[in-house]
Amino acid sequence: MGYYMKKVEAKMKYKLTKLDHAKLPSGAYVRWKNYAMWERKNMVDDGLLKKDSPRGIWEITNKGKTHVIKSKNDGCTENLSDMERYSGDLKT
Repeated sequence: MGYYMKKVEAKMKYKLTKLDHAKLPSGAYVRWKNYAMWERKNMVDDGLLKKDSPRGIWEITNKGKTHVIKSKNDGCTENLSDMERYSGDLKT
């Protein structure tokens, strides 16, 4: 499991249910991981994450940085330290 999927799992561990940890009927993926992968794709489609990043790397775009800053100002994010560390200075 990649770095960001582990971070998502750690943040969500008290919210994920037994059903979330169950495999999908196809047996290919665990439900919550499949959902997270689709959400990543949606963020790429929305221009918040770069689409040409290497597999397993989630690179934030300038539009994504702006979105994070707005969310932080609206009180929607808990901690930006990981994004700041891996995405550069979000304040610019």
